[in-house]
Amino acid sequence: MTKQIKKLLFLTDTRIPSDRASAVHVRKLLPALSNVGIKVQLLSNKGTGMAWPGFTEKIDHFTIKLPGIKGGLYWMLWLFARRLKKYQHDAIYSRFVLFPLIADTSPYVIELHDDAWNKGFLFKAAISKAAKQKKCLGFTTITHAIKDDLLEAYPALNKRVVVIEDAAGLPNPEYQAVFNDQKYLNIAYVGSFHKGKGLDVVLQLAAKLPEHNFIIIGGNSSEVKLYNEVKTKNVEIKGFVDHDDIWKYMQHVDVCLLPNQPDVRTGKKSNIGKYTSPLKMFEYMSYSKPIIASDLEVLREVLDDDTAVFAAHDNIQAWVNAVNTLMSVSKREALGQSGHKKFIENYTWEKRAERILAFINEQLGKQ
Repeated sequence: MTKQIKKLLFLTDTRIPSDRASAVHVRKLLPALSNVGIKVQLLSNKGTGMAWPGFTEKIDHFTIKLPGIKGGLYWMLWLFARRLKKYQHDAIYSRFVLFPLIADTSPYVIELHDDAWNKGFLFKAAISKAAKQKKCLGFTTITHAIKDDLLEAYPALNKRVVVIEDAAGLPNPEYQAVFNDQKYLNIAYVGSFHKGKGLDVVLQLAAKLPEHNFIIIGGNSSEVKLYNEVKTKNVEIKGFVDHDDIWKYMQHVDVCLLPNQPDVRTGKKSNIGKYTSPLKMFEYMSYSKPIIASDLEVLREVLDDDTAVFAAHDNIQAWVNAVNTLMSVSKREALGQSGHKKFIENYTWEKRAERILAFINEQLGKQ
């Protein structure tokens, strides 16, 4: 008989609140988990950003504060271990990959967004320990690429790993998808300026297509200043925009870009290019936007020829050709509507929450 949990503790090493993509993930997923009928607790690093309106109405949020000294990971493990003893829950869902090193008797699931087991001995030790523990219900991964490599490294996890892709929220009720027949396009990139995210592709494409307007949303003040010095006149860099306000810009966008490269660097050592499943991909779909995407296997796990036009990641002329293809308003509308339909059926935060809860309950039922 399948067990049904009533209280879930979500653990993350991300600073909450903040503007990081991992924080946006928490901000959207946890209310969705709460809405499927369980009590949700959050234990995180203490953030310094503005409080999220309404977030704590349904979520009990507890924090740790790291001391400003060396040994951050070890301090984090110690502080989390102390705090976890204070809370009652039926299971733990953790984005903190090192959690198995401090796991108590609670059943738990680890969510992976990359090949964490290759990041160093602590991470490898954590996942190796989890693979041997019965109380580890399993792992969720955001892509099949992560799942395949995880099972190759840890065959004992067979039948305890499931792919649950990322998601996006429904657009603001005031948002309306519009497809206009026009001589120029408003083309948008939304996301970080990290190496490998493809911002250079966007700027090169803009230089090749001066008749079109390019809007870039993202980047901190120093990054915006740097790129403003090298951009062409048809590029406008908006900088950081609060996640809940992006729809105001998307209202006027005709095409969205997803120019990821095979090598995506988000830290000194971390290359997530093979595994990444960008939140903006799902958000583009939620806005019914036609997408031009790098022709990478990991992006094709979600996108297909009915939802995107693909271009070789390192061939600017292929991107130019893709834009020219989307001068057809009927083509843009067909891709946008198909992507939105796929999003509604598979990739809302509510769908993701339901799948996470179903996996936890199913695995508990096997014990």
